[in-house]
Amino acid sequence: MITLTVQELLESIPVLRELGGKSLRSKTAFRVARLMREVQKESDAFEEQRVALVRKYGAKNENGELTTDENGNNYIEPEHVSEFNSELSELLTNTITINGDKLSLDDLGDETFTPTQMLSFSAFLDE
Repeated sequence: MITLTVQELLESIPVLRELGGKSLRSKTAFRVARLMREVQKESDAFEEQRVALVRKYGAKNENGELTTDENGNNYIEPEHVSEFNSELSELLTNTITINGDKLSLDDLGDETFTPTQMLSFSAFLDE
């Protein structure tokens, strides 16, 4: 089991995806695939809650539908930005548990990563 915050989970997704595209030993590839599946489930759950916050605090037109800017982004009412940010921050700092085992550096073999990638993925590594 791996315990981490939602923020850590979200930051790890790009590295997990990259790792998922690399040639790894079968046992490691299986463990990475399981982690990817678990991370996706938690990411989807977070996204549902984030969208609910946007619906709650987003600007709405006269028909009660969310409005968007020229880039298609939802707009949070200025008087609700603080509340929105507070609730979003609370979501991101939630601690969650992922079903799976941490990977060792040996599991990664000769694959290379930047220090930034390793930092964003550190919750999944057994040091």
